[in-house]
Amino acid sequence: MKCKICDKEFEKLNGFGLHLKFSHNLTNKEYYDKYLRKPGEGICPVCGKETTFRANWLYLKFCSHKCATQNGSWDEQKFGMTKSDFYKNVYKTQKESILDKTSKTCLEKYGVEKFSQSDVYKNKYKNTIKLKYNVDHFSKTKEFKDKYKSAMLNNWGVEHYSKTNTFKEQVSKKNKEFDSKYKEEHGLTFHEKIGLDRKNEYLEKFKDTIKNFVMVENIENFNIFYCVCKKCSNKFSMTKRTIEKRLNNNISICPKCFPYKNLMEYELYTYITTLYNNYIVYHDRNKLNGKELDIYLPDLKLTFEFDGTYWHADPRFYKSDDFIEKKKMFAKAIWEYDKQKDLLCEQNNIRLYRITEYDWTNDNKNVKQFIKDIIYESSSNS
Repeated sequence: MKCKICDKEFEKLNGFGLHLKFSHNLTNKEYYDKYLRKPGEGICPVCGKETTFRANWLYLKFCSHKCATQNGSWDEQKFGMTKSDFYKNVYKTQKESILDKTSKTCLEKYGVEKFSQSDVYKNKYKNTIKLKYNVDHFSKTKEFKDKYKSAMLNNWGVEHYSKTNTFKEQVSKKNKEFDSKYKEEHGLTFHEKIGLDRKNEYLEKFKDTIKNFVMVENIENFNIFYCVCKKCSNKFSMTKRTIEKRLNNNISICPKCFPYKNLMEYELYTYITTLYNNYIVYHDRNKLNGKELDIYLPDLKLTFEFDGTYWHADPRFYKSDDFIEKKKMFAKAIWEYDKQKDLLCEQNNIRLYRITEYDWTNDNKNVKQFIKDIIYESSSNS
């Protein structure tokens, strides 16, 4: 082929195409349209739209399959059947035959049915993308993300298809169908069973973790562990979260063997253990929807709160507008929080008694007698 711009001759179209690109800054189509295209060529005779320019330097006769069918260009006498029959029978068979042949070749050569599944293809693709975009997959490029985002916003009004109502409905429908079938066979939905299995599996692992320190007698609601200390035989109950905290800090799980950081609160706890032999939950967060009960006696529905002078802004020493720096709260807000806890206890039929740091320090004897009377009275009534 001879270039009509510079008269240079080429044997192959590929070489000529590269020449046009680098020497004349033209695409194959631009050159063809300017120098070789005939009048009316590349225009669909049915709808008048421009047809596709192919790599073999020719325009298709029709712009689409629809136009080609409408035009009646299919020669039934030549092929002995309609176009649809040809595609159903002959073309499909030929295609399957070609695919089978391709699969066999790929299996022999690469050990997989498709070349795109082979390591050769994957490495080549990865290297090409990395060289071009500096990522290992095109979907990670900014160009792809921007296009995808734009398409989603135009089509669905959201940035990702998973956020569309259509997708959510499809997933919900599939999950319901699967769960209903699973429930018929197992009595539980798949998600319930998995959740239960995981919890049980985790609890068994957790029990193995703490078995050298305590003996677990019972577990309530997958969270409260009723334990006996192997060192001092102290019976106590503790939430999983508190146990994990102690393990992470390499300290004894037993609250008797290792006092809590608040020494005075621990003194109160120790004193209560001398009066009451049943389970005592230390820092319970289950009964009041996350609000903590310092020392809770579940069998008696009784709790003791240790109120530090600073942390609870003892009204005897603080005004309502005093700001408690470490809690980032005003005294009034702390009092309101404590009132909410009092109200929650009342709603849950839990009797709450507040022991202040000042009274515990300065009137210890009377406070202890007060606690003793409450516990004995509650025990005798239960």
